[in-house]
Amino acid sequence: ANIGGTWGWVPGPQREQAVYAPALVVFVGDRSSQGAQPAGGTAPNIGWFPLAPREVYQPSYPVSRGYFDNINRSNAVIAPAAITNVYNNTNVTTVVNNSTVINNTNVTKVVYVNQQVAGAVVAVPARAFVQSQPVANVAVVVTKEAAISAPVAHVAAVAPIQQSVHGGAAIADARPPAREKPVVALTAPPPAPVSFAAQQTQLALKPGTPVDEARRAQLKPAVPTEAAPKVSVVSTAQTPVPTALPPATPPAAKSSEARKAEAAKANVAAGDASKVDPLKVDSAKAEAAKAEVAKAEAAKASAAKVEAAKADAAKAEAAKAEAARVDAAKAEAAKAEAAKVEAAKANAAKAEAAKAEVAKAEAAKASAAKVEAAKAEAAKAETARVDAAKAEAAKAEAARAEVAKANAARAEAARADAAKVEAMKAAAKAEAAKVEVAKAEAAKAALARVPAVASPTARASSAVSATAPASAPKTDAEVKAELEKKK
Repeated sequence: ANIGGTWGWVPGPQREQAVYAPALVVFVGDRSSQGAQPAGGTAPNIGWFPLAPREVYQPSYPVSRGYFDNINRSNAVIAPAAITNVYNNTNVTTVVNNSTVINNTNVTKVVYVNQQVAGAVVAVPARAFVQSQPVANVAVVVTKEAAISAPVAHVAAVAPIQQSVHGGAAIADARPPAREKPVVALTAPPPAPVSFAAQQTQLALKPGTPVDEARRAQLKPAVPTEAAPKVSVVSTAQTPVPTALPPATPPAAKSSEARKAEAAKANVAAGDASKVDPLKVDSAKAEAAKAEVAKAEAAKASAAKVEAAKADAAKAEAAKAEAARVDAAKAEAAKAEAAKVEAAKANAAKAEAAKAEVAKAEAAKASAAKVEAAKAEAAKAETARVDAAKAEAAKAEAARAEVAKANAARAEAARADAAKVEAMKAAAKAEAAKVEVAKAEAAKAALARVPAVASPTARASSAVSATAPASAPKTDAEVKAELEKKK
């Protein structure tokens, strides 16, 4: 699941032992590489993304119903009804939010959670996929739009090659020395498995589908290597099965004296049989019958003892088995506890590693923030310097403007002063003209007041003076003095 931009594993159900699966992913077709540039060729690409919680895994290989249930029930928390629906239905065309049946085959549109997450789909060229090359070296870029529109599949439709089986590493040249080790067995070993080279043709016919048992049985098995041990099969004689059951207890061993006494008794009985009295014979028979009954009773008692011994032995074996079972259970519990401890240690190590990664990321963020802050400070300083330079330039420009204004004001004042001087001069000239006019008027008036008895010469002079061009204006005193002189 992608949580806040970080990928992490989602725990499975509690009290369930995880069942191994080869690839809990969903593959996407070649259209997932739209917009991507394959590394070193134009071959189609193969992409995949991980299954999210509550999504049912569908193996590409034949499995039983029990395996299908276990593989999904142990690795994720999935409702049993959803698993049953996925197993039984194979023609569903659409699944929304993974809450209904996911198709195993013939699916045209399936909506998965991680298919919608940016960066979830990883794609490599098909050639690199078949050759088991490292993904980091050949991965191609897949856009979110291409990942969403790509068709999904539950197996990569490619045919494997020999390098797919051995991996991307170089094939080792060193081989262990061959040893002759004869083996004697009662049964012949199973035939050698079918080699990959023999199966490769069948795999190429149906890319992405494993060879079934029927087709594999038709292929030739692999030729045994020289290093394989030679097996000699020996046969054993069959022991006949006994028809009669053995006695409950074996008879006790007799001494040689007892055997001689029994033989003597048998001889005497055989020789004196004709001489025996019938009453004695009957008594002997009665004694023999009693002896037989006694023997039967002893045999029953012995059989009862044997049965009791067998029962005791069975009880002892049962006790041993129970003790062994308890010990095995304790051992399994100890192993499980050790596994839990190891898992806890591994989880703790992963948590510590995750914390370290987070700390590194935080340190990197802090360092990047410091660098950005330094850049921001430098930018602020540069902006302040530029603003200061602009302010200084504005001040200088304002000072120059002020000087220009002052010079213009002085020039204007000078022009005004010059205009005033010119005006004063013009006023002085006008005033002088007025004075001259006044003088002329006064002269005329004075001439008009002169007596008519003046001599003709004086009148002529006056006429001449009147007709003469006007000279510079004279003051009143000068006019009076001139008039007195003329009188």
